[in-house]
Amino acid sequence: MQKLPSYLNLYTRFILSTMGIVFMIALPLMYGYKESYSRYYTDCPILFTSVFNILAMGLMIHRNKEWTFPSIFLITLALFNMHDFALIHYTAAIAFFFSATYAMWNDKRVPWFGRISLGLYILWFFDLMWFEMIQVILVCIFHLVYTFKMMDLKVEKRLMAKVQGLNKEKN
Repeated sequence: MQKLPSYLNLYTRFILSTMGIVFMIALPLMYGYKESYSRYYTDCPILFTSVFNILAMGLMIHRNKEWTFPSIFLITLALFNMHDFALIHYTAAIAFFFSATYAMWNDKRVPWFGRISLGLYILWFFDLMWFEMIQVILVCIFHLVYTFKMMDLKVEKRLMAKVQGLNKEKN
């Protein structure tokens, strides 16, 4: 069995995933509806860049090679704004969504997230803002579910160790 992440790692994942959900809901509430999340860069460039880079680092601490590319693409899209670097920004955004869907699709612990993500790509053609919001929230919920599963495994592992210790004392 592979080594489970530390509680610090898991709590950090929990905070960052929750922060991602809050951020995706808070921006439209604070600055109004835009055509896409990239448009919020104009209203709050430092917040936009900071939060997306922090979320990308959260993907990196997942320590799963399939989340390396989505995190790199998320950092790229945050650092290269849509006004000055449109091609880089939008390419990174598209690559982020495809690679995140791919990573969720291939995860055997919670595979249905990838299927839901792929099924929601139809939104892309109707409203980019809703597509982005739902996809990012889905990625965050995926990581929350994964984090809770890892926490449960850590608790089970600790309980098993205690039970084995008690059994050895009795013998």
